[in-house]
Amino acid sequence: MYYRLRNEIDKRGYTIGRFATLANMSEKSLRNKLNGMTDFSWSEVLLIRELLDPELSLEDLFKREDKIA
Repeated sequence: MYYRLRNEIDKRGYTIGRFATLANMSEKSLRNKLNGMTDFSWSEVLLIRELLDPELSLEDLFKREDKIA
């Protein structure tokens, strides 16, 4: 699961549904990607970082973790 990404979305006050709309995908698709069931495309990765904060490290933002450290 992408805990850091989910945290950054929540921190900015977005619901998953609202953020999915901004990222041009369905809510179900975003949930599947956040849970690691499907992969993000490179264009989605770049758009998501741009929507959240262009200064965020891609390595940190899209680090897959099995559980919160």
